[in-house]
Amino acid sequence: MSHRASERALRGNSTQFQPTYYPNFVYLGTSNTSSNGAQGIKLGLEPDQYVITGTYGNISSSGQGSVYIGPINSCSTSEGSGSGSWVIMNVPANWGTGGLNYSTSIYGPGAMVPGSGPGGIGSIELAGTYTNPISIDGNSTFQTLGFLYKGPLTSTPQSSDFAQFAAKTPEGRDTFDTFLHSWSGNLIAGNYTMRNALLALTLNTGLDSSAFVYEPSTKTQRHLNYDDGSASHTAFGIWYNGASSWRSNAETYTIAGGRSVANPAFRKLGDIGQALGAATLADYDPVTGKVFNLRDYQYNNDRGKSFVTHFEGIYYAGDGIYQMPFTAASTQGEVVGTAYAKRLSDGSFSSKALWHTMNAGSAGTLLTNDSSAGLASVGIGQFTSSDSSSSSTTSVNPFASLFSENGYEFILQKAQLLT
Repeated sequence: MSHRASERALRGNSTQFQPTYYPNFVYLGTSNTSSNGAQGIKLGLEPDQYVITGTYGNISSSGQGSVYIGPINSCSTSEGSGSGSWVIMNVPANWGTGGLNYSTSIYGPGAMVPGSGPGGIGSIELAGTYTNPISIDGNSTFQTLGFLYKGPLTSTPQSSDFAQFAAKTPEGRDTFDTFLHSWSGNLIAGNYTMRNALLALTLNTGLDSSAFVYEPSTKTQRHLNYDDGSASHTAFGIWYNGASSWRSNAETYTIAGGRSVANPAFRKLGDIGQALGAATLADYDPVTGKVFNLRDYQYNNDRGKSFVTHFEGIYYAGDGIYQMPFTAASTQGEVVGTAYAKRLSDGSFSSKALWHTMNAGSAGTLLTNDSSAGLASVGIGQFTSSDSSSSSTTSVNPFASLFSENGYEFILQKAQLLT
């Protein structure tokens, strides 16, 4: 196919295949809360099985870590959505200020070992955050810290299977917030902030924040130096590539997230997206600690750079194609979906991405697409439901979505045209 024909094909409507959406895909629980969150998804050990990680309750003040194991479908049980099992897990209570743990949120599922637990899982790696109430200048707020877990998937985990983690700056200074987002291979990708601020809490970014990787086996944290002049970077997703032929069979990881430009004075009219945020893909060498093959993207390959775009995670679909759930915003509104980029023969990433915009239609409005694994995605949406009296209620809750095999294959084939 010629370059011009490839361009025309890529401009075609990649959203003609929409996945099936399952709104309000939640744990029901017993504490009468309508708050839920979904932060991660991974393929399970059994066919058509997924592991979905998130939060039951308020993520800042009273949340509990939630894990769903099973198929994504319209069934439900007394525990919650889906025909699988739900497990509620919390960090040890004595980690909290004054012996009180205020919130646990599970972000990234890592490796799983077969066994006799839910979904045939004997042991699982989990990374996430927990919050503690603190006072700053007489004002009550919360500090976010990281945790790691490796053990059975159970609602009564052993304290010894958890580990705490608080990031340090490259100079060894204490940080304020620590977020552990994604676990793949031997590394966890995350972000830290230096001060308590709304932007830091919601986006993990700002002038006083940075991205890092952490190796639990050696308890080693490495600062991610992108060396591109940006004020800050985020590392929301990491994927272990193993030994790569394009890297002389050396092991590599690929990290997805975003960046912001250092000097706001660089911002030009019509160029606000480039100034405030672009999604990023980059490779990482675990031996040298170097970041390389950096490429940034903006929604719909927007030449006007009017979109603030961010990759929320990463999954390798095979045949050189990486898929990244994304959120993008501009003065025209917000869009969510999944972006696809291709590894080229020289090891670099395609200069453009294929953008699949998600639209739940009458089911509701999608607000985020937070994690993706093969055919499936999870995120947050605003959904309306009716009860037997025909009265309707609107809630903000997690959704799960599932592509058909044909729809997914169509998109992957289209992504092979990327250059």
